[in-house]
Amino acid sequence: MLLGILLIVLLSLAGYGYLARETDRWKSKQNGQNEFAILSQPVTLDSFLLLDENGDKVGVEALLGRWTLITLGYTRCGEQCPVTLVEGREFLAGQKQANPSSPWQQVQAWMISLDPRHDQPVQLREFMAPFKPEIVGLTGASAALSRMVHFFSAGSRVVKMNHDGVPVIAHPSVWYLINPEGQWVAFAAGSHLAEISYMILNKN
Repeated sequence: MLLGILLIVLLSLAGYGYLARETDRWKSKQNGQNEFAILSQPVTLDSFLLLDENGDKVGVEALLGRWTLITLGYTRCGEQCPVTLVEGREFLAGQKQANPSSPWQQVQAWMISLDPRHDQPVQLREFMAPFKPEIVGLTGASAALSRMVHFFSAGSRVVKMNHDGVPVIAHPSVWYLINPEGQWVAFAAGSHLAEISYMILNKN
């Protein structure tokens, strides 16, 4: 029953070792809590195939030509994911309102599910409704989601099952910034989105 989640966990653990070997990615512009960082070199996302809330296919080509913010979460997350999503929604809405003729109007944001067995498009559509229109939920096959988690070295893991048998998945509460060439360039906690938006989106 939990095969998909366990596959994500196993590849995520491998991601920890990958991140340890790749620490030279990060610039010195990084705070003590790792709440934001700029990658020293952009890293291109591999090809992927996910599904949006309507069951439509979303691939790597959807990243091209515009900036994208990506966070990882799941619909049965508890408080952690809604807080991250509210921070992202409010930041994006504020930037778009304050900068009506800027590239902010083209910025898109995704929450990619860590619970593919449960989070089908219909569950995502209901869960993501309060965060519209700024953020779209994506899900997909376990293998595709596992590769995404591994790419971001996101280190998710099932820490326990609650009394209803729902997995509690520990994962970072951050946003990953992807440039219009489909390259990962930075990450930030919701409270530090302004840091990477200034350094990347307004970069000369």
